Amino acid sequence: MNSFSNQLCPEEQLLLSLARIHFTGAMKEQICRLAEKITDWNYFVRLANEHGLIALSHNNLSTAGAIDKVPVKVAERLRSAYLISLSQNTKIYSLLEEIISIASKENIRVILLKGAVLEKTVYGNSGLRQMSDIDLLVKADDALPLRNLLLNNGFLSLPLISPLHEKLLPYLKSHLPVMHKNGISTEIHVRLFDEYNEDLVCEIINNPEIVPGTTPEMFSPPLQLHFLYLIKHLDRHARTKDLQLKLYTDIAVLIEEFSGQLLNANLIRLAEKAGLTEPLAEIVYLIDKFWDVNIPEPAVTLISGINAAKITGKFTGFLRNPSSYPRQDDSTLLFKSLHDIPVLTGKIRYVTGYFFPSLYFIKYKFRVSSRVFAIFYYPAWYWRILRMVTGRGK
Repeated sequence: MNSFSNQLCPEEQLLLSLARIHFTGAMKEQICRLAEKITDWNYFVRLANEHGLIALSHNNLSTAGAIDKVPVKVAERLRSAYLISLSQNTKIYSLLEEIISIASKENIRVILLKGAVLEKTVYGNSGLRQMSDIDLLVKADDALPLRNLLLNNGFLSLPLISPLHEKLLPYLKSHLPVMHKNGISTEIHVRLFDEYNEDLVCEIINNPEIVPGTTPEMFSPPLQLHFLYLIKHLDRHARTKDLQLKLYTDIAVLIEEFSGQLLNANLIRLAEKAGLTEPLAEIVYLIDKFWDVNIPEPAVTLISGINAAKITGKFTGFLRNPSSYPRQDDSTLLFKSLHDIPVLTGKIRYVTGYFFPSLYFIKYKFRVSSRVFAIFYYPAWYWRILRMVTGRGK
């Protein structure tokens, strides 16, 4: 453990020590020593669960030979959580196969993102990388056709604010409205890097990699571009909500697995192009200090100017309390969507649709029983818009 980790209590140190997939003999011994120091196993389990690492924690306590130091009832809770993760991942890949089959009939190629790639490629495809949804990338021209195909095959979707927004969907957010089937959410992405999206996403679309051992074949982004997207994804959650240690663990695992192939001059160039130089530096710095993985040049130079006290203090606070990060206000998101629509007519459609939402949307948004009653909730919608515009939230 380094000096930064020593600022944490044993429960927090243990969770951090388990947030990886490769262990030296010394690391295993350290885990056993930490397990013996734990006085509040309920706190440890709560942290592991909130950070999306409870399945990995169960596996790694066993790997380190420390599971016998865990109280029996706690060990049972950890094992139960692992089995739930394994079952969930099995369901997710089953649904993925269905989506790929539907898409392939119309010659639409889908590229997996985030957990669906990582579970297969670095976590061993054994339920260790907890997942709750499916993230897919497709060409912008394929997004709406794929969405409609899925809707015709039993998927459900959140309603659009207005029918006027349908053709604008690829511009409004990084992904289309969430779709659901069999209790699993699916997000169709067309943008990954904000205004820097086009060139980098085209590179991913044109040069995907086959995920090893998948039938039917599944595709992932090239390693460095996927890594940068994970940096972007983590940074967005750090500024909005739902940040988990799981996301840092993904970065640490990839660096440990592919250090030289990943952290090189080309990655630095791509990060600059994507507007991610600062987030990349901060996240790699934290991985260096808290995970003790090998950080090669030029990444060492990249992180040399980091404000250590500020970054580490914020990270340890988040580790103890995952909900401690502030949420970005809705007004920022509203105006960003308007900014991202490329033509004036599109901006007009967006604003018109926002001010004249469909009755179906209002019924869903305010959870009223019928469209007749939904009419009376339009003033509440306009009040919400006013609060968003003035930066006062929902």
